[in-house]
Amino acid sequence: QTPQDKMFSKMGTLEDRVRIISSQQAHVLEYLDCVIDGLKMIAGDRIRVPERRRLDPDESCSIYNSSN
Repeated sequence: QTPQDKMFSKMGTLEDRVRIISSQQAHVLEYLDCVIDGLKMIAGDRIRVPERRRLDPDESCSIYNSSN
């Protein structure tokens, strides 16, 4: 394997891990939405939930790069 092949292999591994983490995050957020809905049914309007903004992974990378 050439150094380039090794680098591409590592990049592929990282991309796979990012996809897995993103999927796990989506499941956790979906679960939390269900929990919050349940709390709202119990407590009514007394539950305040900030509006959540979902970030595109590419967008978050560009935000990080522009801050450095």
